[in-house]
Amino acid sequence: MTNPDYRHIIMIVDRSGSMHACKAATEKGINALFTGQVDGAAAGGGDGGSAGDGGSGWATASLYQFDTEHDVVFAHVPLAEAPAYRLVPRGGTALLDAIGFAFAQEGEWLASLAEHDRPGAVIAVIATDGMENASREYKRPQIQEIITHQQDVYGWQTLLIGANMDAVQVATSYGIPAQHALTFRASPAGTASSLAAVSNAMTRGRSGQGYGFTPAERAAALADGD
Repeated sequence: MTNPDYRHIIMIVDRSGSMHACKAATEKGINALFTGQVDGAAAGGGDGGSAGDGGSGWATASLYQFDTEHDVVFAHVPLAEAPAYRLVPRGGTALLDAIGFAFAQEGEWLASLAEHDRPGAVIAVIATDGMENASREYKRPQIQEIITHQQDVYGWQTLLIGANMDAVQVATSYGIPAQHALTFRASPAGTASSLAAVSNAMTRGRSGQGYGFTPAERAAALADGD
């Protein structure tokens, strides 16, 4: 049996050149998301100790970033020790390759753990401000199969927030539930609202209310606040 008091958060973040206008908001939003989830764990009784300590709200996190290429910013670190994220925009949007790479890396890591040391909840968050345009390793049907497998077999929760697109349409084509997708305005305010909505969704998910976004969060993410 997996550890019901242990969560693992996977962030897959677009750093393509078009992210330059939202650089500061993305950095602030991701750092606030991790901090907020740590604070929420403390409120729930977690002590931020070591992996598998069973403390309520204990969590780890991995952060991947991508442009034409993809890399690991950090992996499987205690949430309270996650380093501040710094975004350096560049390149194109190899979204499919980034998802495929991150899911493969995380799946291998989880498979290496004893069953009782595995997180009871895994939440993967994909954040992008543009459509796929540069992947070479994966095609959409492969990504749909990978995401669907992790959701159906292992109970992963996958969220997608996207700008300059219909995020719901893109998400469902990848096998992600429509209620787990959020379209945001490609602006600092829209970026900030979308990442705040992700944090809120995680908090609701922990309390058994599901990981879907609310109508108010959808409206705020599209508001012209700049």
